[in-house]
Amino acid sequence: MANKLTYSITSGLSGTAVQKRSGHHDVGVNTSDAFARAYQLQCAGKFHRAAQAYLELIRNEPKNASALNNFGNCLRSIGQFEKSIRCFDQALAIDPGKCSSRLNRGLALLALDRYREAWPDYETRLETISYRSELLQQQDRKWKGQSLGANSVLYLYSSQGLGDELQCLRFVPIAAARVAKVILELQKPTAALVSGLPKNVTVIQRGEKVPSFDQWAELFSLPGIFDIGVDTLPMPVRPIYTPDLRVKSFIESEGSLIPNQLKIGLVWSGNPDNSLNSVRACGLAHLKPLLQIPNCKFYSLQLGKPAVEIAQQGLSDEVEDLSPFLGDFGSTATAIDTLDLVISTDTSVPHLAGTLGAETWLMLQEPADWRWGQSGDDSAWYPSLRLFRQTLMGNWAEVVERVASALLKRAS
Repeated sequence: MANKLTYSITSGLSGTAVQKRSGHHDVGVNTSDAFARAYQLQCAGKFHRAAQAYLELIRNEPKNASALNNFGNCLRSIGQFEKSIRCFDQALAIDPGKCSSRLNRGLALLALDRYREAWPDYETRLETISYRSELLQQQDRKWKGQSLGANSVLYLYSSQGLGDELQCLRFVPIAAARVAKVILELQKPTAALVSGLPKNVTVIQRGEKVPSFDQWAELFSLPGIFDIGVDTLPMPVRPIYTPDLRVKSFIESEGSLIPNQLKIGLVWSGNPDNSLNSVRACGLAHLKPLLQIPNCKFYSLQLGKPAVEIAQQGLSDEVEDLSPFLGDFGSTATAIDTLDLVISTDTSVPHLAGTLGAETWLMLQEPADWRWGQSGDDSAWYPSLRLFRQTLMGNWAEVVERVASALLKRAS
């Protein structure tokens, strides 16, 4: 066992502590001092040091499934996906029912674009999510993709983020073709965008009473149900929405002051309460080099607390704040459709822009979230996206430098 786990942990953090990445760690199941020290390093984002600490622990305790799981997560967090999968496999050999290791293995497989292998493991995420967890006790009603009867009702719900909802809307028409009626439950911002779905789909907002149904499925279970691979991804279904004429008029009137300027939307942060935001967000200060490029007019699509960075950075004259107009995804979609280009970090906005087919430049952390793959500058999910990846963990300056160079050419 020790020989199998002697992995090379190469440096790549450049001394920068990064917050813990997505994945499921085991905590409270092992009380040894060695486990506690390794876990503390992991939670601090010091993945290389944590990996070495777990490795030493595993050499002494080769049957410690929790240490193997967390070691695998550290490796996954620094982009060593194949090695992480071997760790999760070994943890599952010791504890076959270990949900965290199955889910983490699924996430690593997804990052390697091995979608069809990943979906069964990824399905275990439902065991870690509290929303509608009571449905797990109704496995006989869990939809497996079969055609249902003439009066059948399928309940589709979303238990993940707004970006996940947008990403999976493309699968709803496939489901709707196999059943008589679909009840689709979405969060309020997304519900404003779905009037273009098939007529047998009824949309309700999260929190509304759910009508009676025959079968159920979580929205991000659909690609697994339909055996979707990277090579068979359906194209995004462009939403039909009611344009917000206020935001459209504002952008057009501002842009008309200097004709032929590129109108560019900026997003530099997601929800600060999301544990992954500190990894994905670059902050407005890093985008200052873009603001010096001629023939460009910049508009902020940023919502929430990060929007205050415009004033804090003294950039109110350089960046128009659209947040007062952006009440839901309908108004944000209007803004995106009125702009020429969107430049964003990994938030729900690139999903919305990609669903709309809008030209979007997405700045990604290293390693990137699984849905963006680990190489290349295009997206299998959204053809209109161009990806700009970190070459070193935490180094946004180099990413922005490449974006600035591309923008200078685009605006000339």
